[in-house]
Amino acid sequence: MRGGFTFPALTLGLLIGFHLNIPEARSDWLDQMDAQFDATFQQTDAAFDKAMQDGVDELDHELSAIWGEARALPEPKKWVGYSKDRQTRIIVDYDKGEMSLEGFDKSQVDLQREFSDILLEDSEGLNQRAILRDRLIQKTRTFSKAPAPSPRFTPSRPEHSQNTKRRAIKWRQPHELSRLVEPRTRPVFVSLPKSGKARQLNRLSIKLRKDRDHLTAETLRPSLDEAALTYALPRSLLLSMIKNESSFNPRARSHANALGLMQLVPTSGGKEAYSYLKGESLIPSADVLYDPHENIMLGATYLHLLNTRYFGDVKDKQTRRHLIIAAYNTGAGNVAKAFTGTMKLKAAIKKINKMSADDVYDHLIAHLPYDETRTYLARVTKDTQTYASWDNA
Repeated sequence: MRGGFTFPALTLGLLIGFHLNIPEARSDWLDQMDAQFDATFQQTDAAFDKAMQDGVDELDHELSAIWGEARALPEPKKWVGYSKDRQTRIIVDYDKGEMSLEGFDKSQVDLQREFSDILLEDSEGLNQRAILRDRLIQKTRTFSKAPAPSPRFTPSRPEHSQNTKRRAIKWRQPHELSRLVEPRTRPVFVSLPKSGKARQLNRLSIKLRKDRDHLTAETLRPSLDEAALTYALPRSLLLSMIKNESSFNPRARSHANALGLMQLVPTSGGKEAYSYLKGESLIPSADVLYDPHENIMLGATYLHLLNTRYFGDVKDKQTRRHLIIAAYNTGAGNVAKAFTGTMKLKAAIKKINKMSADDVYDHLIAHLPYDETRTYLARVTKDTQTYASWDNA
């Protein structure tokens, strides 16, 4: 799949015409070349998605042998990490604001001891407990080299970012979880109800700080600054999207295999942003998307592409803001569909340019195809006000 290409569909006449530089033959040849490249990329995307899902299914099967119906995998706003022997697990509910440690036949003292150790671990130590994260990285590592790009792929750069040199920012937090725990709060120990001959599952829980989002946001400031300056995006928008996508969970993963803080799907928005940055058609592997800095940069890049490539002909800046927020969640085509009933952007933009920003917002809330996107647009828009002070930093 990553090897060279053969051209069985190309006729001798087309090849001769191409070498003689006959315009019609050259056009046909390029069209067929593009079709073969597109087909290869689709195969690569499908293989990547399958590798990701295989990793999830394999781990789910392994955990079911130990935890049965009580097994759990990470979610966008809830991280689940396991010990090496899989007998205990840490659950951090970033949205609800609670952290728990669960284990089979573990006494309160046992759980308190292990809890204390976890709270002292840095980000790398917690990553070792993130067994799904590790599994997905392993499954996608072989896709680091993709087929050569289509000859018509010509990435462009915005003027304000042409001379921007990407910096490697390592996000590694000492005592990552202990910083989020509510001060002067004692853990609560409970024994969960048993069923049949199942082993006793015990839990130790503690509340998280109410300002936990702000604390994590501060650790991400260098990445937010770079993304905001590179693409002229408000920090408040980036922060609001992170909050609504993952609640600042750096190990987030959705049922659709969207990964990281800004919940990018590797073979859709993630691929488009990564290809733009790399100058060739590439899928970002899981280790790239699980890196908080890279994830923020890729999320910001995708927003930039929505803002300039898809909705660049929309005249009003605030109107474009509403559109790209909705499109980040549901895709540009579905946003267009809210205005014209079809996924054709040109017709939608023509209609949009005759409306005020407030009217566009109200129309999206009323006519977007999915309730999830309507709620997402409303919440992200509202939360940008929460982080408005970051725009003056």
